[in-house]
Amino acid sequence: PVPPAPQATNTPPPPPEPPAPPSTLHITFKRSADQAADFEKIAHLYQCLTAAEGEDRFTFLLTGAQPVELSFPNANTRYTPTLQAQIKAVSGVEELRVVLHS
Repeated sequence: PVPPAPQATNTPPPPPEPPAPPSTLHITFKRSADQAADFEKIAHLYQCLTAAEGEDRFTFLLTGAQPVELSFPNANTRYTPTLQAQIKAVSGVEELRVVLHS
């Protein structure tokens, strides 16, 4: 015997996943002896971060003789695997730490 054909159901698709809660990206950057090159790398990081529009925040910790923390209260980003790869591809980036806010 042939099994009956499956019946079509009117089950709605699952709802989209809610967006992740905002997070803060803490990027540690090791400064080198070449201040101009470091500035260009940090500017590139900033451009990558602000190009990804979202609700996530970010800070830079510049390590070296005198550590400096840079915060950007008026700039946001959206943390994605692509952005993570862009950040980690910049030489001088020592650590990327993501803190989720609930």
